[in-house]
Amino acid sequence: MTKLNTPQGKPVSGRPVPSPQLARVTTSLDAAQVHADLHALIVRPGNDAEIRESFRRCVVTYSQAVGVAHVVRDVDGLWDLKPTHVTGRVPRRDDFLKKYAANCESTVSRQTTQIESFLGLQAIFTPIEFAGSRPEVFLVLVEESKMANALFLMGIVKEYFEIWLKDSNSQENAWKLTSLAALIELVSAIEQNDTAREACETAANELVRHLCCEHAAVALIEKDKLRVHAVSGQVDAKSHSRRIQQNHTALNETVLREEQGIYPAIDEDNQHLLLGHKQLAKEYDFEAVISTPLYTTGDKLVGALLVAGKQNLIQSHRMPNFLRASAPRIASALEVVNRAEISRPRQMINGVKRQLKTVEGKVWWGVLAVTFCMMLVPMKYRVRCSCELEATNRRFAVAPFEGLVERGFVEPGDFVEAGQLLAQMDGQSIRFRMASVSAELSKANKEREIELNNRNVPESLVADYESKSLKAERDLLRFQESRIQVKSPIDGIVLSGSLENAEGASVPQGEVLFEVGPIDQLDVEIAIAAEEIAHVEVGQSARIWIDGFESQSFLGKIESVSPRSQLRDARNVFLAKIRVDNGNGRLRPGMKGSVRIDGKAHTLGWNLFHKPWNYFVSRLTWW
Repeated sequence: MTKLNTPQGKPVSGRPVPSPQLARVTTSLDAAQVHADLHALIVRPGNDAEIRESFRRCVVTYSQAVGVAHVVRDVDGLWDLKPTHVTGRVPRRDDFLKKYAANCESTVSRQTTQIESFLGLQAIFTPIEFAGSRPEVFLVLVEESKMANALFLMGIVKEYFEIWLKDSNSQENAWKLTSLAALIELVSAIEQNDTAREACETAANELVRHLCCEHAAVALIEKDKLRVHAVSGQVDAKSHSRRIQQNHTALNETVLREEQGIYPAIDEDNQHLLLGHKQLAKEYDFEAVISTPLYTTGDKLVGALLVAGKQNLIQSHRMPNFLRASAPRIASALEVVNRAEISRPRQMINGVKRQLKTVEGKVWWGVLAVTFCMMLVPMKYRVRCSCELEATNRRFAVAPFEGLVERGFVEPGDFVEAGQLLAQMDGQSIRFRMASVSAELSKANKEREIELNNRNVPESLVADYESKSLKAERDLLRFQESRIQVKSPIDGIVLSGSLENAEGASVPQGEVLFEVGPIDQLDVEIAIAAEEIAHVEVGQSARIWIDGFESQSFLGKIESVSPRSQLRDARNVFLAKIRVDNGNGRLRPGMKGSVRIDGKAHTLGWNLFHKPWNYFVSRLTWW
């Protein structure tokens, strides 16, 4: 950028400009085509730089000028001639720049077109008159032989250029009004939120909607650290996600630079300062990214925001200007919400109020209220267990001595009476042994008498002891002989034992041959899980369902609970008993079923959820 410093109001020499009538007579320019091209130029879309370049190219084409430039006076009163404002060849030496500045100042002050000679060329200075814009001059360098065409052309170009400026200015004013309205709406929407996170989400989504961009992110300063609170189109901004981390890097760059950052950078010297912007654009295929720090009107840094989208949108003068103008208002609104952020309970209350304004919300909250009331209804807590039927008084018929089983007379399931023959042992070996013992006993008695007659006292005593031993053995054999028949000890049913395949087999003394038990009353043996034993007491009522008789249930009361647990089916259980009548004999020992024990009354909510709560308290907490 070159600054041309010339005191304003300094007179500049220049010769008179030919009158428009003379120009029309001497020119050979196709005026109709010029008008058509310029009209098409001012109605076509494009940014400011493109339209100005098109005007300069039109002048170069029709006037065959050596070079054309736009010279604009900046806010400091210096005439600015940028390389981007030049089409063709325009000298850039210091002495020429000073002369350009002097002629531009004179042209603007007189508001007339002036001509000056430069290195054998004619320089035409044409002022652009438009209220509300900075002073501007069209500079055309042309050969003297083509000056008439150039003067005629510049008269037409000036009119069209001023029309374009007027239209552009009206569009700019309309855009400013629209942006102002959007900014007011945005700030209002931000301030209506209860939390800083919700305010940032509103800001990000509204920026995307108003600016027609593809992506927006907002971050706030928390405890001297920048944290991304919202990304457009994303409900929950999780700090560990890759998208959030990349947005954080780009936003952190603009906070460190303390100024706007645009990628691709317009100034190539700043490319290396926008690596985070570049990475974000490359990762998500954004053409351009712009970011700005959020300072309040009191120059307090609140956070930063970032917008990404098409390059022609991001790099247009409107986008940076809008963000620069709106940043203090957005920052102040976010700070207000952050300071006034209400407590979590209040947030929940406000959320409920908002939901109750909708039909769907009313339905869901109505269902929730009914469910809550149901959870408070008192109901008996019921423990469900498995059970098995057992005989109340089981007796066992065992082998009275070691020997052979001669025959069995009953099978499991047979009804028997007390004293009824169940099985018979083989008594032949007993009789053979008894005959042998009787003979030996007689012999011992004779020997004793002989020794006594011979007055041989020691030998008589030995014979007496042997006689007593043989008498005891004889008595035992007589007892065994009296027990050859195995009889039922009680009235009942044979529960187990079958000698069908064991007749003639040897059995040891005391081996159980049959199990007999009465079935007019049965014990229901209940396996209560260890975690439910605290809710079961003696005397509680219970309902019993036996497999195969589900249509009929039995009522009973807990009569006893074992003091010690047992391991059954890999479960730690306590055994309880209930006695039930079985007068019709339909129930049999060994049948299984289920039991429902009615405990104390608790709320329905406690009945449903006390188990997970107890598990949480006992296993998932540190105390």
